[in-house]
Amino acid sequence: MELCLDVPHHLLKDDLGNLEPVDALYLGEVYCPVKEPPINEIADLSQKIKARGKRVYLSTPVLATNSKALSRIRDYFRMAREGLIDGVSLNDPGALRIGASEYPGVRLYGGPYLEVRNAACAKVLANLGVERFCLPYDLLKEEIKEIVREVKAEVFVQGKIPLLVSRCCFLMRAKGMAEDSPCHTLCLDRFKEGMKIAPCGSDKILFELKGRVVYSAKEYSLWDHLDQLKELGVAAIRVEENEQLRPEIYQAYRNALNGKPNPQPRFRNPQSVNGFFFGQAGLECVGEDRARSTEHGARSTKAILQSAIPGTHEVGAQSTIKKGRFFEELSSLARKVGHSQKLREKLEGIDGDVFFEVTDTGERCSLGVRQGRPYGPIAGEPEKPPVLRVRAKEDVYLKIIQGKLDPDAAYLLRKIKFKGPFLAAVKLKHILGAI
Repeated sequence: MELCLDVPHHLLKDDLGNLEPVDALYLGEVYCPVKEPPINEIADLSQKIKARGKRVYLSTPVLATNSKALSRIRDYFRMAREGLIDGVSLNDPGALRIGASEYPGVRLYGGPYLEVRNAACAKVLANLGVERFCLPYDLLKEEIKEIVREVKAEVFVQGKIPLLVSRCCFLMRAKGMAEDSPCHTLCLDRFKEGMKIAPCGSDKILFELKGRVVYSAKEYSLWDHLDQLKELGVAAIRVEENEQLRPEIYQAYRNALNGKPNPQPRFRNPQSVNGFFFGQAGLECVGEDRARSTEHGARSTKAILQSAIPGTHEVGAQSTIKKGRFFEELSSLARKVGHSQKLREKLEGIDGDVFFEVTDTGERCSLGVRQGRPYGPIAGEPEKPPVLRVRAKEDVYLKIIQGKLDPDAAYLLRKIKFKGPFLAAVKLKHILGAI
């Protein structure tokens, strides 16, 4: 299993000795073009790292929106073709097109922003020449397992989670600076560790603003579950740094991969999170006991639907709903409104998509169907009343899912699209092919 380190260029200027435990490094400014070093500096640094026996991959920008970004991407491919680096990590499908069509023979790696979330997608991109995929940050263990069966995969195991990427600098906007004003490198100077953000009405820090990226305030760590990644057959693990180099982390992971005994790692923080891996909210931390108890409960959306509705297929999920709640809520809504002629007529009269929304408060769930794009603070739109809202206690779901879906419910499932809790936007295709 390869140990990879994703690290900003400016952290490597002084000392390369801290990199001894790692096998490969990802270089290249992914988020902010203002911080991109000259291409000759990247080439020189890459050669120094390769001279130490390490592999070097250059990561393309997440938002390649102008000719300068495209020129930088082509520079990376030329460096790979000349043997200055070992491959290019792709964070945009457009970069894949450039590499596959203009630079045949260059080794291509899928970055986390290529958004490979199922085996079918991975196989398509592998046929286009992508050798290995760094999977998105929020995939479940079961989803990782499905992908690893088909292709080589790399999993993020340590670091702050990048939750949001913007074309504009959050720090400049927070300080009231115009978008086109000169960059003052606030992210490298005054806010080197990020600007801490708490939700309104709360003193709990959840986010960090750092340049054009919103990171999680807590660090994500799969240190306690590294054996599970080995069992899955993951080809590589990835540590990401954005503040400083921490060689004790790299050495601890190296010892673990080599089967050497490890002292209690100093970086092991009880406040770290790993919820995504177990199908929980990302800001949760699942310990060993709870991980074993949720191993069968935290299934992928595809597995939930396939087990509940025989014949279901081709399910692709951008994110996941915890503990199978997705299908329970879906069935509850379908059963309650499936025989509603009034709702059916209303759905048939709607031009465009209809969305299903779930708000889970623990004891009760609010279910809504509405027309148009997702609304609310995330989408920047005022809240609109739903077409229908149903409230039900949790015990209702268990009674409903034991029955079969009637034709009206099947029609409803085909008509609506889904939006679940905590930004879990689920896209379903051919959801009821057998019905």
